[in-house]
Amino acid sequence: MRDYSSLFFPAFLILFVAVLFSFVYGRLDYARADDATTTVEVMTVCGDGFIDPFTEFCDPGDPGQGIPADTGTTTCQDFIDPYGATSTPFVSGILTCTNDCTAYSTSTCYTCGNNYMKAPMEECDGTDFGGADCGTYGYNTGNLACTYDCRLDLSDCSVVGEEEPDPGSDPWSGGGSGGGSKSSSGFRPGQYDEPRVTKVMINGKSYPNSDVRVLIDGQVVGIVRADSKGIFDFITEDVTPGINTFGLWSEDKLGLKSTLLTLTFRVASKSITNISNAFISPTIDINKKKFKTGEEARVFGASYPGSGVRVHINSETEIIEDTESDALGQWEHFF
Repeated sequence: MRDYSSLFFPAFLILFVAVLFSFVYGRLDYARADDATTTVEVMTVCGDGFIDPFTEFCDPGDPGQGIPADTGTTTCQDFIDPYGATSTPFVSGILTCTNDCTAYSTSTCYTCGNNYMKAPMEECDGTDFGGADCGTYGYNTGNLACTYDCRLDLSDCSVVGEEEPDPGSDPWSGGGSGGGSKSSSGFRPGQYDEPRVTKVMINGKSYPNSDVRVLIDGQVVGIVRADSKGIFDFITEDVTPGINTFGLWSEDKLGLKSTLLTLTFRVASKSITNISNAFISPTIDINKKKFKTGEEARVFGASYPGSGVRVHINSETEIIEDTESDALGQWEHFF
């Protein structure tokens, strides 16, 4: 044992900094230092409403789930209207994204006034009625007209010798003469072949048989018990896609609490996000609060079995000592 009899540790000078897990010795089933690294694996999913800068150009979202598209700051006005004047951009519409997240889609961008009708955003455009006439809407005489905002004007259409049709009928519903040819499936981003759920899975290391509290944005969402080796797993679907802050802490058999482990990351919609090796920091306590010169001090706590623990003591001469937890997760060190 090292001799510290020349040092005096009054209570107000003793500060035991939170003990951090630094490495795992080559015992139990672990032999490499990088086994102790906490990793977060965020799955990239096209249709989750977030652009992954490494794999996605844009993201179509999922309107069916209330997830809006993400096209960044790009709009329809940044693209040239192929039916407008030379080098004239689109005037209206909402830019979307292709279903594979590889390109923008201008299918819902349009320009009213270029004599090109783009359904369903426009009912007509100038003299372009998409091949329709008054007969398309159940009339047998007259001419269609188009308003300044590209809406149909049926005021000149009439019926001679027959009952007037309902002017409010929808020509695009598939009914009526020629109406079926105008039916469109529309743009349906974020569709999947099979249903998925948003899920977060956490596996980590704590004290044997301890309860690990899991928090999301400061609220406890679950408590999971570590097994006899200190391993725990937690799965939740009770999470909102987007940026979330997860917190984990535990309490050893003596009632000592760990510091809070926090991880902030983006949860992808309809995917599984994995957090691996979430290590709960060791607990720490001391057998006395004040010592006389030459008196032995015992520092102790709990950690993952077989893990290295480094103890820092703040004094005129900084002291750093290493120790190791036993097979039951208990550690101690004498000064």
